[in-house]
Amino acid sequence: MEGRAIIVTGGSGPDGPLAISVCSVDLVICADSGYELAEHLGLRADLWVGDFDSTRTPADAADALRIIRSPRDKDQSDTELALIEARRAGYHDWVLLGGGGHRMDHLLATYALFSHYGPPLLWQTGDETMHLVSAERTFPGGSGQQTVSFLPAQLDRETTVTCRELVWPLERMRIDYTAISLSNRSLSGTFTVQIDAGPGVFVSFPVAPIP
Repeated sequence: MEGRAIIVTGGSGPDGPLAISVCSVDLVICADSGYELAEHLGLRADLWVGDFDSTRTPADAADALRIIRSPRDKDQSDTELALIEARRAGYHDWVLLGGGGHRMDHLLATYALFSHYGPPLLWQTGDETMHLVSAERTFPGGSGQQTVSFLPAQLDRETTVTCRELVWPLERMRIDYTAISLSNRSLSGTFTVQIDAGPGVFVSFPVAPIP
């Protein structure tokens, strides 16, 4: 199926421009208080799921919106419920907006989902923009250095990555839950990330999105 599932969840979310363009073929699913973030970003939701225990917006306040209410006592997080609905609708590529900061248990629970459902193509919080690289990608830059970190796309698997245009070059470096490349810097702005083996990495930029 063409298009992606755009999952908007609670926690720290982007406040400025998105690092993606949301298309008409994309499915926008809000998880609980993610509905408020979607409204703030001007995103029109197609589906709203959750137990609605953390949103300030009444679940019946959204007209012409499909709503799936879950019990508060459940095994899945609201973000996982949104992912389940995305898969049910036939969407496998997805983007995550929100889910940063605030509570470590929620953050780690969200990260753990990537091993079961595959990592998002993009994860944008209020503090960073993380792009999935699973083969090779060149990131354009301006005239100055960029701060960049490399994180595992899946906590239970390791990836080896090469990126030479950095202050501390990566040459087939292992990235997993025990080893990340934190706050590296590009030499001139533009750099190319190559995945040598494994499912891929998140290339993480602080705050400002990278096109």
